[in-house]
Amino acid sequence: TKRRQQMAGYPHRTILGVANRWEERKGLDTFIRLAEELPANYTVEILGLDKAQTVQLKKKFPTGKLLPIDRTANVQLLSSIYRSADVYVNATMEDNFPTTNLEALACGTPVITYDTGGSGESVTEDCGIVVEKGNYEKLLAAILKVCEEHPFSAKVCRQRAQNYDRSDRYAEYLALYERILESERPGKVIEYLMLAGNVFLGLVVLELIVHGLVDYADATFLFQTQKKPVLALLCLFMTAFLLLVFSVCRRLTENL
Repeated sequence: TKRRQQMAGYPHRTILGVANRWEERKGLDTFIRLAEELPANYTVEILGLDKAQTVQLKKKFPTGKLLPIDRTANVQLLSSIYRSADVYVNATMEDNFPTTNLEALACGTPVITYDTGGSGESVTEDCGIVVEKGNYEKLLAAILKVCEEHPFSAKVCRQRAQNYDRSDRYAEYLALYERILESERPGKVIEYLMLAGNVFLGLVVLELIVHGLVDYADATFLFQTQKKPVLALLCLFMTAFLLLVFSVCRRLTENL
């Protein structure tokens, strides 16, 4: 509030970023750079920082150009934070389908995101801008464009979010499972299980490669089971178990 009073006479702009855990892959460095380079009447708000990060960033930006916001489970407060922002920015470098994009859209706030994983899937040209992954200059240009020109309406943003109503998605999943179970060709069930097994296996192998537990050469033999149903199903259960063990070990390591 003090900063906004100091900027009286200038249109104040708010950039919002939200994450459950802020680290390099979530674009924390990008938000720090934005706070350093955006015009003086811009504030970068970041929700979800831990205590150490909050203290560090408050020291780095004593004037409040970058404003850390404590985590909250209060839905009303969270929605008001989304609504007060001119634009929601998702500078993620590693993601699947972040729901924070949908949260922002549901509150009528346009989204600018890197084209990382599925992050851009929820954003259309009517409710935001998808920027080439890692292209900071284009990200900055998109932020300035949205904040100064306001090309997106809150109503259209909310309509876009409604396309992802969870009840409708649950119904689609149930319909898919019913089609599989009612299939007149039993072989189709095996095909779907094989596909699920190989996809799941791929995710696990990728996780192992990322953490240096196996290399690409060691991993290739796992994908030779694609045409062998029994082995594919075995891999499905085996990889599920390995993923569970790996997840538990990683959580234990993080808590040490």
